Amino acid sequence: MRNEIINMLRKYKVYAPDNRCWFTCVDLLRKMPKSERVKYKFVEGKADGGQHYWIEKDGEIIDVHFFIIDGGVEDSYEYEKVKEYDSEDVVNKINKDSYEEKPGYNIDGKEKWMKVFSVDV
Repeated sequence: MRNEIINMLRKYKVYAPDNRCWFTCVDLLRKMPKSERVKYKFVEGKADGGQHYWIEKDGEIIDVHFFIIDGGVEDSYEYEKVKEYDSEDVVNKINKDSYEEKPGYNIDGKEKWMKVFSVDV
């Protein structure tokens, strides 16, 4: 699974903005073709007791934000799912009129400034 996540992050050119785990997931989902996106769920919950967001495929946690920020050590976190969203609904609720600019980092450590759009879920 590790190589699959790395390939996905590179293929879709995903960046993780500081302290915006939900947007890292949303950015990946919105860049995927719909035929792929429907296989994933967007999940709200807790990781090590703090609020966090990730995606799941077939019940498997894929924490793309921690994967980029922490180098793929998501196995060391305790996850507690609170709510699950349909990925298509989340992508359709991106509000491109409301955003903040933040630095983001990709899987290879490259930094860029990015627009972090709000999502009305």
